[in-house]
Amino acid sequence: MKTSLKNWWFSSSSSKPTKFKRLEICDWKQFSILDIEFHERLTILTDPNGCGKTTILNILASHFKLPINELNTPTNLNGEWRFYFTDSKSDTEEIGTITYENGVIGHLQRSTENSITYQIKITSQQNVPGYYLPEQRQTFRYLPVEKSNLTITTLSQAFKSILNIFKAQPSTNERHPTSYYIKQTLLSSNDQSESNQDFIDFQEILRKVLPKTLGFNRLEVRGSEVVVLTNSDEWLLDGASGGISTLIDLAWQIFIFDKESDSGITMLIDEIENHLHASLQRSILPDLVSTFPKVQFIIATHSPLIIGSVKDSSVYTLKNNENLRVESELLDLKNKAKSATIILNQILGVPFTMPIWVEDELKRVVSEFTKGDLNDDTLKSMRLRLREIGLEDLMPEAIKDLIDGKVN
Repeated sequence: MKTSLKNWWFSSSSSKPTKFKRLEICDWKQFSILDIEFHERLTILTDPNGCGKTTILNILASHFKLPINELNTPTNLNGEWRFYFTDSKSDTEEIGTITYENGVIGHLQRSTENSITYQIKITSQQNVPGYYLPEQRQTFRYLPVEKSNLTITTLSQAFKSILNIFKAQPSTNERHPTSYYIKQTLLSSNDQSESNQDFIDFQEILRKVLPKTLGFNRLEVRGSEVVVLTNSDEWLLDGASGGISTLIDLAWQIFIFDKESDSGITMLIDEIENHLHASLQRSILPDLVSTFPKVQFIIATHSPLIIGSVKDSSVYTLKNNENLRVESELLDLKNKAKSATIILNQILGVPFTMPIWVEDELKRVVSEFTKGDLNDDTLKSMRLRLREIGLEDLMPEAIKDLIDGKVN
């Protein structure tokens, strides 16, 4: 019989499992007003660097027994440096609320203590099963599993081992790569019926998540190693490329956590695009959402290929208002689909996907023709000029810039 670890990895609340519904923050740190209503399946957070995506994930991650310290900045008050000062006589100040799917509203409170570090406390905190994958994640590297370490015999034990290690060693650089724990589990349990089914189930997950062009066939235990077999090749699990190992890593960790919950879990993933080729960035979220139907995903990303990749989702951008304070805005990508170029321009503030030097060359060429008449001869000359420097394919952009320049 499988031992349940639900009380071990859920929040300290004894309430029934639930998920996140809404987060509201007012006048705290860089935030002016945040109002984020989480989609039941997928919420995507995006912004320029420094606007607070990771801070939001950290607040949510506190539900997973992963305390994350916030930092105060020192302020000179009457010649004395203090890390925090308030007129309030209370030990805490409310900075916002969090609403859960079960209807309970928790209040976010920060300490008013004069200390360099503090944690966000949540009153009426609910039991939200889930897991947080931070920005810094290792790719696979070879590390043999010694026979003395083959003690894991069930998926539950694998789960507990990973969470123990995560809590004991918060920095991913201090931990073994996920490939080591996958091998440790599969090598320990290959001949046992319960885990053998888990072995089969995990391979089915990989068939859905790995790119079809890879031609994934199966995993195979050979002695003390695990081998990945495709339709045309085979290699050690530890030797998977950065992008493929990232997909296997994500699939494994979501798989073992989701397996332990009947009601589904919430996965927080920061910068999910790390190590992924552009084609994999387009497909990663559609594949994960369809493969894990009980999981609520909350993702932070800078990738325009990820932002609009799932139609039925909520996408929020965090941006500075006129007072340079951060506010949230729900984007309508469901009814107004946008290309990666438009997302880069309108949402992330990057005008083109082209390199800066190409953009400069294009501007220089267009400027040569802005004073003359806009006629066929002008366009032919401009095309010839672009061809000379290898940028003829950018003629449509050049024409648009030329017209805009004449209008303005």
